[in-house]
Amino acid sequence: MDHRAAALCGRIPLVGHLHHVLCPWKAEKEAEKISVQEEEEPPAHSRRWGGGRDQRKGAGSDREEEIDFRGGNVHVITSKESWDQKILEANKDGKIVVANFSASWCGPCRVIAPLYKELSQKYPSLMFLTIDVDELMEFSSSWDIRATPTFLFLKDGQQLDKLVGANRPELEKMIIMFADSSFQGSKGSN
Repeated sequence: MDHRAAALCGRIPLVGHLHHVLCPWKAEKEAEKISVQEEEEPPAHSRRWGGGRDQRKGAGSDREEEIDFRGGNVHVITSKESWDQKILEANKDGKIVVANFSASWCGPCRVIAPLYKELSQKYPSLMFLTIDVDELMEFSSSWDIRATPTFLFLKDGQQLDKLVGANRPELEKMIIMFADSSFQGSKGSN
């Protein structure tokens, strides 16, 4: 692999197996880590989203807590059916949906999660969803999610806008803009 491809490999956060296809040297390093971790802890995919402290005896205090994507007015989507139900609910209520495609292992996702929760409480005129790209890989791919976090803004199930990355100012700006347009739209329909 040439140095340009290796440099890109570290900068482009790709979802799931695509990351290993385009970044084989990282796959080798992660395989080495996994063989060591199998003795120490259960695989990440077996831990439940929703976080909390590791309840196993002897767990070290330096162990990272999993991120809790729940809270505020954030609805965690665990299946295509729950997605369809929330989209239907938002359509019925005339709400714009903010969908956060995220992953528990993603550093920028961890950083932006508290702000996302805060904004969900501040702007109840919008519906805030979080989707774990690892749990719903095919579904995430169907929305062309290539990096985490990715925020989609939807109205009546159709994409209005997209923000890729944990850009706090831009996320706040877009949510305020859509909350205002949502409020204006509901005001005009009364």
